[in-house]
Amino acid sequence: MKHEALIREFFIENTIHLIALGGFEMATTRAIVHERAALAEVKLNEAYIYRLFGGKDQLFAAVFEQLDQELTSLVRCSLTAFREAGIPFRERAEQLFRSVWDFLLSDEGKCRCYVRYYHSVYFTKYSHDAHMRAYGEIAEAVSSAFKPKADVISLLHHTLTVMLDFAVRVYNGDLENSETNAEHIFNVIYAALLPYLKETTTPTLV
Repeated sequence: MKHEALIREFFIENTIHLIALGGFEMATTRAIVHERAALAEVKLNEAYIYRLFGGKDQLFAAVFEQLDQELTSLVRCSLTAFREAGIPFRERAEQLFRSVWDFLLSDEGKCRCYVRYYHSVYFTKYSHDAHMRAYGEIAEAVSSAFKPKADVISLLHHTLTVMLDFAVRVYNGDLENSETNAEHIFNVIYAALLPYLKETTTPTLV
């Protein structure tokens, strides 16, 4: 079991690297097996992909599941501070933003891989439902800050899409990773959310 777990991890890391580097076209089964093959503890072949994952598409889905779980786990941990009483809502919202923003900028390969999968047909086919369930739990946790008719899940996904877009721009060299830009991105997101926040929440925001 430990042997298979190591092979599984090796394939997932290779797949992240290849998708981030050149997209799904580069992440062939052959490339996944032979990328950084010298680091593998055993001689591998493509049959392992089918044995451990069921196929290449399922491997892609497993990669996204792992990355999505890392992101949602971070958000859930950050929600503890987000719920703290006595701190203005805007400050708590910015703390939550900063934790996610720093996470997205902590690993270029993972971020690029996540973005490419998130906007791919693989996401729609294999990962959409599980992703929506995970974000449904997060939406429920923060829903008390929003007006009753607000579509909190859609607002969360819009926020995530905006943050991913800006993160890729940083990695592409189009945007400097600076405190000023981070503050600007938060203000853009916050302004978009503001109309949907409860009036009892907004007085503490300024």
